Amino acid sequence: MSALSSVQEGADSGLFGGAGAPSVAAGAAAGNSASAGRPASSRGRVRPTPLLGRLSLKLQSIILLSALAITVGVVVALSMYERQADRALVLQNEVLGDSLMHSQRLAKGAILAVEGNEAAYGQLKSS
Repeated sequence: MSALSSVQEGADSGLFGGAGAPSVAAGAAAGNSASAGRPASSRGRVRPTPLLGRLSLKLQSIILLSALAITVGVVVALSMYERQADRALVLQNEVLGDSLMHSQRLAKGAILAVEGNEAAYGQLKSS
């Protein structure tokens, strides 16, 4: 936690473009030749990111880890739901296949029973 607090203190003290830090444009005016060739639009100070950039590092970490935990929870819940839906679909297909087989056996047995086949009566009873 000491590394986190030292980074947070550095951010608060202006090491990352805070109010007390000199801007990049001031460094270029002081004779910094590396930034002298850059266009004027890229010489501004570093802006914080939208939404979370103005919050402390600890609060950013809490928010992002919470969002990650919620996302993982949603993914697990959706995968469990899909697994149950697939299981139900497999059972429906099995029942449908069995009913199709029995209806075909019933039709075949009925035809054989009308013709007088004694074994067809047993097949009709089982189907």
